[in-house]
Amino acid sequence: MWSARTKQPRSLRGYTMIEVATSLALLAGVTVMMANVLMGSRNADNYIKAVTAATERGQRVSYEVATLAESSRQIYQKDTVGEGYLASLDLTRDPMVGDARLPLFDEDSALGPDEVGDPRTGNILLMVREGDPAACIADGGTGMIRNITLHRFVCIYPHQSNRVLLAGQPAARDLIIWRSIQFPSYSEVMAIEDATMRKNVVQDLYDRFGLMTLWDEGSGADAAFYVIDGLGNVDATPTSTYQIEEDLDISDRGRLVYGNAQLVRTDYNARERRPVLTTDPQGTWAPHGFEVKVGGPATSRQVWMRLVIEVAAQGGQGLAIFASTNIANAQEY
Repeated sequence: MWSARTKQPRSLRGYTMIEVATSLALLAGVTVMMANVLMGSRNADNYIKAVTAATERGQRVSYEVATLAESSRQIYQKDTVGEGYLASLDLTRDPMVGDARLPLFDEDSALGPDEVGDPRTGNILLMVREGDPAACIADGGTGMIRNITLHRFVCIYPHQSNRVLLAGQPAARDLIIWRSIQFPSYSEVMAIEDATMRKNVVQDLYDRFGLMTLWDEGSGADAAFYVIDGLGNVDATPTSTYQIEEDLDISDRGRLVYGNAQLVRTDYNARERRPVLTTDPQGTWAPHGFEVKVGGPATSRQVWMRLVIEVAAQGGQGLAIFASTNIANAQEY
């Protein structure tokens, strides 16, 4: 006989409040655990992306700088001549930081960190490179050509940008690769003995190549630049206050900040942020991520460059730091 007290199967009775609460608690625990796993995975992925970005950009920039140094024909140091040329550069678009300095050559010692009390490392690399010569018409009747060497100043230096890449930190420091307009060789032009041919060459430089100033390779900035005109004339005296213009078409400008990277700030308490070449006392001068030291004689320069950059991972999940050291061999002539 059927009775209301007859025990029903479990599938028909439902769940007690205790069972429901227990199930919800377990589900919540699993959800939190899975969320933490996913968050950790995402953070790790963001950090790996930052490491990859820092490595790729750091390698690209350090290789570019080393290649420029190796193909230079002259490198300038912290002396009267070097400071004169540095002051003549038009750096209006990307001003140089106030504490930047040229290196001081160490021609007698093996290339290595500075001796204490003898600071030679800088964070500016100023040099001259040769481009393809200008094939100028010296005699239109015979078709005689005179090849005139063209020179370009290149300056690599730190610049204080207006972007803040790290919350609570100063604006990012960028590394600028600045290139000047081209300058024909004054000595080669003046070595043309025939006055008519020399005038034709100068006129061709002005009219066809759009070049307006000759450069005397062996002189300081206040006595090296001679203005020419479309009639083939060369000024008898150099321009004493010549400003070296930037070539707006080929200057690379900043190589880091546009890619969300920056030069690291020097920190003597952090191994990866400490200077390697400079031994300047703390609080006097710091390279902040870019060090340049030049050694060896003019016939065999060695340019030691250290670049340290950082990239922040998305979501504030740490900083990826990349450091590279290159030694470029250059020969001045």
